[in-house]
Amino acid sequence: IIQRSPKLNDRAMAEIYDEMTDTYHFMKDYNNSLLYGQLALQTKERYLPNKHPEIGVAYEVLGMVYRQKGDYYSSLVSYEKALDIKQHVLPE
Repeated sequence: IIQRSPKLNDRAMAEIYDEMTDTYHFMKDYNNSLLYGQLALQTKERYLPNKHPEIGVAYEVLGMVYRQKGDYYSSLVSYEKALDIKQHVLPE
């Protein structure tokens, strides 16, 4: 597991967590994919505004991983959060 490095800022850490989320997902290791997806989201929430599109994408990714794990309730909750953010940031 990656330890937080003082030399890497939050944006760099979030990018690494995103890549690890994707890699574990491709390996069908959904538990680790979920772990790193959550770390990516938590990190992004530290440096981005609440309704930023990147946070919406992070919720979409979590929804996908939860769905793959068969946790449909958590998947829907994540997708609803992603939808709320998209509706907030997209013009009418």
